Amino acid sequence: MPPYFTNPSYSVTVNGLTVSALQAVYDLDWRDDDSSPLTVTYTAPDTSHIFGNTLWSFDTGTGVISTTKTLNTEFTYTYLLIVTVADSRKSASATVTINLNACHMTPNCTDQSITIPDTFAVGGTLLTQNIPSKSQFTGLSFSMSTALLQASIDPTTERQPKNYNMLKGSKYE
Repeated sequence: MPPYFTNPSYSVTVNGLTVSALQAVYDLDWRDDDSSPLTVTYTAPDTSHIFGNTLWSFDTGTGVISTTKTLNTEFTYTYLLIVTVADSRKSASATVTINLNACHMTPNCTDQSITIPDTFAVGGTLLTQNIPSKSQFTGLSFSMSTALLQASIDPTTERQPKNYNMLKGSKYE
């Protein structure tokens, strides 16, 4: 009998905000009823979409997929890990889908909401958006739409990561 995988599903969703470095996120299980010696090989997932980091490790002895680092600065993305288990005659393959839900999506603030108190000072900072400092993010533009607030957007802070002080302004009287 050829080797086979026993997992009911080959998919895992990882929360990039809560997972820690070197944390196991999935355990792929395989069997060979003939007790033949097995060779396990795999095709590593792509590096991270924007930063080029290696995010996942795979232990060919145990089948455990783990993070290689914290993922709280990564972008939401789907990664594929292809594992092949072979004995001397036959093989079986499985594709594990790793869905990373991370804190950084494509820069977008449409889901931001703020409450402006009546005592808010003119020129005060209402919101700061953190954007990773990568060349892909040069030339970003910001906009805001509201009938209740006169505001300007100031992308001038040069710290790492860049802090874009947004929504500076005052309420209409």
